[in-house]
Amino acid sequence: IHGGSIRGQAIEVDNEILLPVYTRLKNAKVSSSHLYVSSDQGKSWNYRSIIANDQEQKQSLNEPSLLQLEGDRIMAFIRNSANTDQFVTAISNDRGHTWEDWQETDIKGHPVHPIRLQDGRIFVCYGYRHKPFGIRGRLMDHSGEHFIGDELIIRDDGYCGDVGYPWAVERPDGKILVVYYFTKEDGIRHIAGSLLSI
Repeated sequence: IHGGSIRGQAIEVDNEILLPVYTRLKNAKVSSSHLYVSSDQGKSWNYRSIIANDQEQKQSLNEPSLLQLEGDRIMAFIRNSANTDQFVTAISNDRGHTWEDWQETDIKGHPVHPIRLQDGRIFVCYGYRHKPFGIRGRLMDHSGEHFIGDELIIRDDGYCGDVGYPWAVERPDGKILVVYYFTKEDGIRHIAGSLLSI
C-alpha cells in the first residue's frame, strides 16, 4: 500500500519512528490498520506490516495509536466500527514486524490515546459517543495485560456525539491533562481540557 490516514500516536523505538495509519485496501469492504517506519527521522518511510484487519470484512479497524510496552513489545489501540463500538488492541513482540491477532475489549469509545505514567501504569482516554456523551478513560497495569479499576468518567455533559479525539499528558506534579474537542448546548464545537488526579 502507499500511504494512509493518520489519527493516532506514533512512537520512537531505537531510532525508528513507528507510524500507524489506516486505509481501505484495494477490493476491501472495510478499512484496516497498518504500520510505516522511518529510520531517518521522517525523511523517508517504509511499509512494515498490517497491524489489524478483519478477515471477514465486516468491521473497519482504524485510527490506530501505539504505545511501547517493554523493549520491542508494542501495543496498538484501534477503533472498531462495529455497532458495539468496543475498541480493540493488538500486540507486536518484534517492533511491529508481526502482530498477534487483534482482541476486542469490553470498553466502548474511540479513538484511544495511551500514555505511560510516571509510576509505570498506563492511562488510556477516549471519546464516548453514547448517551451521556463525553470523554472517558481507563487505567491499565504496567504490562498492558489488564485494566485496573472502574472506567473514569472525565466528562458526561456533551450535547451530542460530536465529541472526542482526546490526547493526554502527565504533568511533573503527577496530574494528567486531557485535551479534546467538545460540543455543548449552544452547538459550538470547541477545544477543552480536563485536569485529573488519579
